[in-house]
Amino acid sequence: NAVKGTDAGDQPEHSFIEAYDFTTFNDHITTKWRSVYWGMARANEVIDAVAEAAESDNPVDPARATEIIAEARFLRGYHALTAQLHFRNPAYVDDAAYDVNDTESSKVPNSGPIWTQIIADFNAAITGLNDTPYNGDVGRATRWAAKAFLVKAHMHSGDPGLIAAAIPVMEDIVNNGPFSLMEKYEDNHLVATRNNKESIFEVQYAISSGDD
Repeated sequence: NAVKGTDAGDQPEHSFIEAYDFTTFNDHITTKWRSVYWGMARANEVIDAVAEAAESDNPVDPARATEIIAEARFLRGYHALTAQLHFRNPAYVDDAAYDVNDTESSKVPNSGPIWTQIIADFNAAITGLNDTPYNGDVGRATRWAAKAFLVKAHMHSGDPGLIAAAIPVMEDIVNNGPFSLMEKYEDNHLVATRNNKESIFEVQYAISSGDD
């Protein structure tokens, strides 16, 4: 996946990755590291904001609050899984440790793999989310998306017990989920057929932040 092609002057940082030479000054690696922790931080901020609102004069509707926290935990699990797949022993920063006003709060030990925390986030998302996205918004997490990412975490963990536990979840998605295969595989990679019937969770992109 790291074969960049063209010549040595085109994104030379990729050449180090191709050679398994991982350095702290490689922008591609640094950017990936920052992005997963930015994502986890923003998820934690959402969870904290819901808790703060609950103590105010204008709390979030309890049912919606549960769903918002579940969406945030899905996204935190998503970014934590990305961190685990890219870095051997990433740190896991949850809302209990994170404080937006304390830059030191995210400096937690990275003492080993974080599969347990990732799986806990996806299980919490399964419990709190609905089968369909809130307000019909395409790109929001659903219970099916959380189940699919739970399976992904189990399979990548390498743990035989977790891999075995993933099988009934996969069967549930295939047999009971509202998904079916596209007639042409290429339709899963074309802009014109994005968010199709085969899509369980799809990141939404825009040309500019002003686009709907």
